[in-house]
Amino acid sequence: MWLQAEKLFLRALPWFGTQPDLAAVLDRYPIDETVKPLFILPILTHLAAGGDGHSAVPLGASYLAFILAAQTLDDWQDQDVDQPWVAWSAQRIMTSTLSWIFLVQAGLAHTFTDPDTARAVGEAYSKTGVVALVGQNQSTERTPPNRKGYWTSTHARSSAMVALGAWSGVALTTKDSAIRKTALDFGWNLGAGLQVIDDCFDLSTSAANGLGPGWVWTYPVVLALEQLSHPGHSRLVELSQQTTMTPDQSQEAVQLVTDMGGLALALGVASSYRAAALDELDRLAVHECPDLRRFVAGTVDTSGAAS
Repeated sequence: MWLQAEKLFLRALPWFGTQPDLAAVLDRYPIDETVKPLFILPILTHLAAGGDGHSAVPLGASYLAFILAAQTLDDWQDQDVDQPWVAWSAQRIMTSTLSWIFLVQAGLAHTFTDPDTARAVGEAYSKTGVVALVGQNQSTERTPPNRKGYWTSTHARSSAMVALGAWSGVALTTKDSAIRKTALDFGWNLGAGLQVIDDCFDLSTSAANGLGPGWVWTYPVVLALEQLSHPGHSRLVELSQQTTMTPDQSQEAVQLVTDMGGLALALGVASSYRAAALDELDRLAVHECPDLRRFVAGTVDTSGAAS
């Protein structure tokens, strides 16, 4: 229901139809909220903090546009997913990305009547966008892989963006600074856990087709490379320095990461972030929030990444 409402809000904006690529991106994502629950995070935290949900739809639409701007640009830059926009020209992807950003502003303009909250949320969206762009550029430039660099990029991208969604939904509901801070902490923990489990899943499922250039910066690989005394360490370092990976080499690399404990260690970290997020959610919730709890427990899922 909520994701459909967000999409309907965006499509109802008079200028949405002037940019066909927006609809092309929006149509690639299903309405099933169990598939992309992150897109409705501001509405879920708004409900948890005592809101009615419906008044948060324009805010949710802003967040959806924000995520799609970041996602399409990230996909295009990384060239590692099967989406039509990875083949777009630089001019086309820039036009699409900027259009999504302008739609973010439109949604925010329909959300807040209190000027102080409107200013705070608007500034937060702008700041997070800039920080995420910096983090994305760092993620493609830094070398060699290391834990500090990983978390610098992850917090700038995934953690900050998820925290924005969680916090802004609560900001619409209450001015209580303690509750808003809890929502921010909840989002940071959720975002970090999401990124780690996404790394584990990508590494486990991509080997058969050949790992993409970003595989060395997944968290399981970063942790495996810290196992200096393991007999497979030198071979993993050798593979990590290659510019391209064949399917056989990719499978060898994933097996090494698994044998060296990188995957298991990363899954443990994801579980810790999930536990922290659930703890923050317990302190945040004014109302029962089963949808949000299922989102945290189900999306940051460590049960299937190693299989």
